[in-house]
Amino acid sequence: MKAETWEALRLEQVGEMMDQMQFWENIPRRNRYLEVLNEVKAA
Repeated sequence: MKAETWEALRLEQVGEMMDQMQFWENIPRRNRYLEVLNEVKAA
């Protein structure tokens, strides 16, 4: 991989970013979200 690509993707900071990411968190108004999701799926 070229050095420019490596720097553009910030691959040296992946470990730090993974520690800061929150893949699962509480969704505000989850009930409304699920209601809309079900409407979209039913359409």
